[in-house]
Amino acid sequence: MSGFGDPKAARFERKLRRILIVEPYLAPARMLAETLRGFGVGEVVFETTERGGLTLADAVNPDIIFVERSGHNLDGETFTRRLRRSHFACRKAPVIMVTADATAHAIRGARDAGVHEFLRKPFTSGDL
Repeated sequence: MSGFGDPKAARFERKLRRILIVEPYLAPARMLAETLRGFGVGEVVFETTERGGLTLADAVNPDIIFVERSGHNLDGETFTRRLRRSHFACRKAPVIMVTADATAHAIRGARDAGVHEFLRKPFTSGDL
């Protein structure tokens, strides 16, 4: 039984075969990846930098992308803007910005860059 027996998780599993996580710190990236794998998602890949994230997005064509708002060598808004302006097959994939700082200013900036949703830290599997 996948996805903890949740019918919503079963739909999640069928639609999301590849997920990209762009997060500058490996521990939170691994935690998010393991939570997503618990839903039965096929492939979860992650990268720690903006440039590496864009390269990996082009290479793996993810169905959805999680990006940290900011960190060492990463600006989530810039990453999303570059993704949206690229010629990648995944340029229209949903982008979820992960942040502990979900202020009105941050939300507006992310929305204007092309982010679909916010996931506020700390989060639970139910939030996903």
